[in-house]
Amino acid sequence: MPSRLRQGASQLPPTANPVQALEAGIVLNRTQKLWDEGKIPEALHACNDILKTDPNHAGALYMMGMLALELGALDMAIGSLERAAASSPGTTRILVGLGQAFAKSGQPVKAAGVYTKALQLSPNSGAAYRGLGLVQLDLDQRGNALKSFRKALKINPDDQFATYMLAALADAAPVAPEGYVPALFDSYAEQFDLHLTGKLGYRIPEEIAELVGTRYAGDAIASAVDLGCGTGLVGAALGARVAAIDGVDLSPRMLAKAADRGIYRTLREGDATDILNRDAGFAGPYDLATAADVFIYIGRLEAAFAAVKARLAPKGLFAFSVEVADQGEVDIRSSGRFVHSHAYIAGLAEAFDFSIVEQKALIIRQEIDVPVPGTLYLLRSR
Repeated sequence: MPSRLRQGASQLPPTANPVQALEAGIVLNRTQKLWDEGKIPEALHACNDILKTDPNHAGALYMMGMLALELGALDMAIGSLERAAASSPGTTRILVGLGQAFAKSGQPVKAAGVYTKALQLSPNSGAAYRGLGLVQLDLDQRGNALKSFRKALKINPDDQFATYMLAALADAAPVAPEGYVPALFDSYAEQFDLHLTGKLGYRIPEEIAELVGTRYAGDAIASAVDLGCGTGLVGAALGARVAAIDGVDLSPRMLAKAADRGIYRTLREGDATDILNRDAGFAGPYDLATAADVFIYIGRLEAAFAAVKARLAPKGLFAFSVEVADQGEVDIRSSGRFVHSHAYIAGLAEAFDFSIVEQKALIIRQEIDVPVPGTLYLLRSR
């Protein structure tokens, strides 16, 4: 949840009672701190305490709605934000939150209507243009989405997400702009493992370990390189199957978490393709290369495949996951993640002299209780 949407609930119109208004403002500031610390249940209770006294307090309703949105309680989020909008008509911040809730609940038409209303009230709301651009993607209005992200970037030239989406939509060879992914995952490092494995039901590292294990039949893999290693979930899943494993990631905070595991022989901060191409410490040859949920942030994969091929041992294995594209080769979704078609992956395998040993359709993660389909590939260097 963008921090700018978290903040400001205490600035929304309070109750008419001055004493209650002062007390509510103090509680909302405390609630904001609880939210920033990740103590969402406690923050919800604090909001509820305000609403017991003043059921129409716009700030408390707004914050409760945004907290519910972060938890994935979409009905509660929509209900709270609709009440907040009714209590404080014409407040852009509330409308942007409501648009997010409708978008997350799979109602892009309603979301677009709310964002449009927000822009009528505040024509310079970059957040509203960003949200509108995302739901326009869901509505297959790519041209309009481009216009919305351009307007968001014009309003806020430092908007990395708008830059990211524009690069993906306007470029024939989409790629995430420099700085976007490291910033995203640095902010996510502290709660990454719990959020992925608990809330999102993420099992790709275990799936990779099982897939690779069937090919080695109990023999240890001499060396492996984990691209986009993050906090080290793949290394932990592979465990004793690998004698030595090296890791690369863009996020220094993620790498610090990976180092704490004591699993990796070498860890390096930077772009995985650049590291493989230029760093003598990653020259290999490796018996295994892994990329768990990495390519969803890259786009086109030709450079990555070439770098992996150059560092794999003869008959080395390459295990990776992708989210599935419905059409074309590479596309961008409103989630901000890239999707890849099987035809594209198969074409890369052929071009870089890999054979597809196995491909497994699976659910990558749960996103607001909606399964995200993907494919796990195991390739062998020919």
